[in-house]
Amino acid sequence: MDAAWELYGLCGPAKTTISAIAKRAGVQRLTVARHFPDDGDLIQSCFFRWFSRHPLPSAERWRGVVNRADWAVVILSLIYSYYRQTSEMWDVVHRDAPSVPDLGRVLQVLADCQEKLQDDILASLPEDIRDGRFGMAVTAHAVQFTTWQSLSAQHLDDADMAALMSYWLRKCPAG
Repeated sequence: MDAAWELYGLCGPAKTTISAIAKRAGVQRLTVARHFPDDGDLIQSCFFRWFSRHPLPSAERWRGVVNRADWAVVILSLIYSYYRQTSEMWDVVHRDAPSVPDLGRVLQVLADCQEKLQDDILASLPEDIRDGRFGMAVTAHAVQFTTWQSLSAQHLDDADMAALMSYWLRKCPAG
């Protein structure tokens, strides 16, 4: 798995072959294939191992610790910090996902987390914004990796991005 992970980082899952993994690991191709019958098994094992080492932000970090009115900025700060620390991996996953269907499961883990983050952000907003289509749309946009990429390209730090998006959320029109 270490050899596969190194190659995923160098050239991405789409261009990583079982033969290249075996060569890098110093084993026969058959050895890799015996442990991981198809590329999907290897991809899943590698990425779920990666998630155990780089856990996504969890509600325990703000629920019961942070004032609910501050949840949006705290949650966005956490997810943006996470994206900054793990951006190389997410760049590869988003780039290769169209040609590597097994990366869909990896993206689903992220999507599930983003949905939970959205729910908590919305719960922290005034009812008219929380229930309106603009508040929902901005919240969904705010937690996306691509939003972080775009704001990061403008040389904003994570705290500034979170403050900007939190401000935008609180200024959403009702409806």
